[in-house]
Amino acid sequence: MNLKNIYITTIISVACLIIITTMGTYAYFAPDIEGAGKSIRIASGKIDLVVSNFSVSPVSPLKPIYDNAISTSTDAYKTTFTVSKSDDSNLDACYGIYLYVDEIGENLKSEYFKYRFESDNTAILGSFDPSRASFDANGKAIISLIGNEYFSKTDNTPKEYTLTLWLSYDSVSDQSNILLGTDSTRTFKGHLVASGRNGVCN
Repeated sequence: MNLKNIYITTIISVACLIIITTMGTYAYFAPDIEGAGKSIRIASGKIDLVVSNFSVSPVSPLKPIYDNAISTSTDAYKTTFTVSKSDDSNLDACYGIYLYVDEIGENLKSEYFKYRFESDNTAILGSFDPSRASFDANGKAIISLIGNEYFSKTDNTPKEYTLTLWLSYDSVSDQSNILLGTDSTRTFKGHLVASGRNGVCN
């Protein structure tokens, strides 16, 4: 092997070593974090996201109501919750909030079963229509509610959110199939998770 080939081989080896080292460092210092009781610890500090009222279970089967009545109707299920960092968390955190569907009756897998997610300056509407929510064989799904929420390493002020679930009444369509069957066909259970990574949001 001549001197030129040795020089090229050395340059390539050094470049590969730099790339491998950089990737390993990023993976170590940007781990995932998850709320609802889980925390992470890395060499430079700790993050522990806490989700209050993370259980989502309407007390009784919901009755159809007009969309414009969800703020006042007792037939809409509403939960207000906060996401915060524990007092000993000392790293920046970029996170999103997810609704984990643990159980859903067949009648609620519908465009008429809706949710509204609200933060300080955001209101997001969606439904549990199977064309929008990907349910597995056991009826479970994960729905992304919001992303790129941020806590600085010095900010432990809780952030408040509201989630509302309701059956939307349509005065034109026949919705009788939603109300047929046992109560289990209109049962919903889920929980809320704050999940993300150490660092600022992109």
